[in-house]
Amino acid sequence: AGLHPAGQIPADRFVDHAGRRYLLSGDHVRLLDDRRFVLLGRPSDCINTGGEKVYAPQVADTLRRHPGVHDALVLAAPHPRLGQTVTALVHLAPGTTTGHVLEHARAHLAGFKAPTAVISVSAIPRTDAGKPDLVAAHAIAAQHAGGTA
Repeated sequence: AGLHPAGQIPADRFVDHAGRRYLLSGDHVRLLDDRRFVLLGRPSDCINTGGEKVYAPQVADTLRRHPGVHDALVLAAPHPRLGQTVTALVHLAPGTTTGHVLEHARAHLAGFKAPTAVISVSAIPRTDAGKPDLVAAHAIAAQHAGGTA
C-alpha cells in the first residue's frame, strides 16, 4: 500500500466510517465500560513470555510508581524455553535496590508480568529526541545476562 499524503503512515491504516476518516493506530486497549478504556500499548510493546502477553509500558509505569525509581524501561529478553522474559532497566534513587523494585513489581503486578531481571543503570538510554534507545538498552541487558539477552 502507498503512503498517506500526510507523511510516512501507510494509506491502508486510514478508514472512512459514517463520513469521518479514522487512523487505525494499532494500539491495543482493554474496555472498562461503554465510555472508558485502558491503553495497553502496541503489538511491538508486547512481550510473549511462556504464552502470556505482557505490555512493557504497563510494567514500566508500575516500576516508575516506586518512590525510589527515577525512570524505567522494560524490554523483552530472549529465553530458550519461555520465548521471552521481562527485563527492566531502572534508574534508582540512592538507597533503593533492585530488590526493592522487584518487591514492588510483585506486589502490584501479576506474577508473570514481574521482571525476571532488574538492572540498575545510571540513566535510561535515550535518543536525541528523548525516546528510549532500544538498541542501547538491549546491549545493556545482554551485557548483564552475559551475552544471552
